[in-house]
Amino acid sequence: MHIYLDMEAGRASLRGFEGTLARPVLRKLLGIEGGVTGVGSPSFDQSFMPSGGEAVLRKIRNVVLRFERSLLDSTVESGIEEKYLQRISAASLRLPQRAALPRLPLYLHGTSNLVGCTMDLLSEWQSFAEHSHSWDAAKTTRALIELHAFISQCHEAKVVIGELSPHNFGFSGDSLWAIDVVAYQYPGLPCTTVYPGTVDPELLLQDEAVRDSDPHAYQLQKPYTPESDWYGFCCLVLQSLTGLSPWAGAHRLSDDAPELSLRRVRALRGLSVLDPSIRVGASLRPPESLREELYEYLYGVFTHGNRGSFPLALLRSIRWVRCPACGSEVSADFCPCGQKVQSN
Repeated sequence: MHIYLDMEAGRASLRGFEGTLARPVLRKLLGIEGGVTGVGSPSFDQSFMPSGGEAVLRKIRNVVLRFERSLLDSTVESGIEEKYLQRISAASLRLPQRAALPRLPLYLHGTSNLVGCTMDLLSEWQSFAEHSHSWDAAKTTRALIELHAFISQCHEAKVVIGELSPHNFGFSGDSLWAIDVVAYQYPGLPCTTVYPGTVDPELLLQDEAVRDSDPHAYQLQKPYTPESDWYGFCCLVLQSLTGLSPWAGAHRLSDDAPELSLRRVRALRGLSVLDPSIRVGASLRPPESLREELYEYLYGVFTHGNRGSFPLALLRSIRWVRCPACGSEVSADFCPCGQKVQSN
């Protein structure tokens, strides 16, 4: 198996896959069986960064290959290849720095069969999802400030991120980067993928009878907007600073009202971990350790449905200190243990 980069023609070719069964053979080699990513092939280095729900990332030598699941079917939906090429172009033209950009469309050698693209390589990748629990509070806050700038720059370029997954943002070296940018929402190219932990419930079916496991539970009923990006950002702020998803914990009445144990129902009703009716176990940092103004802002978003651009000052004004009584990192005036730690 070989990869050939034709910079003059503006395309990359994957050699070793010919004939009508090329796509199914490649799916098997990548470990994609029944929509599940398996072990894959030793021909690819799989250790450098994770794969997403709509794509599989692999590396051959120093080239990162992004294989799109929708382009690996034996019969590819009409028009999807053209739209994918438009996505590659839009990402390269519109996105700010610190986006791992798609570079060349990737074809099966000797054919017009598009299967994905090549991408920038990010070494020592540390995502919010896997590593924020090991960062100190100051590093996490700095990451959120950089992510805020990235989202703002995307919106200025008429790009909506859409699916704000904590797996798709993190550090490579000392800088924050974004991956999976091909799936963003560009003008005329909507984002259709959903990360349940950060999606704005206002975009979903409002029927509480639809359970989390229902295939329609997390299907978008409205397109993503800049406001839905900022809602997702609020979810990442809470989760990365406290270690708690907005919908973690258990409702005190869930034994008598089982629907209150469902994340989707709680999101629709605004019953986040900040609501006093929710029992929460041990966490990285208790939500009460957050600066009071930040806590109140997040409470308004999750409980009262407030929307709008996230005020950057809420992050820039945070000062983390160690509680002299229990040693916890705290940005509030009082530690949850009751010790006063900061003066106004």
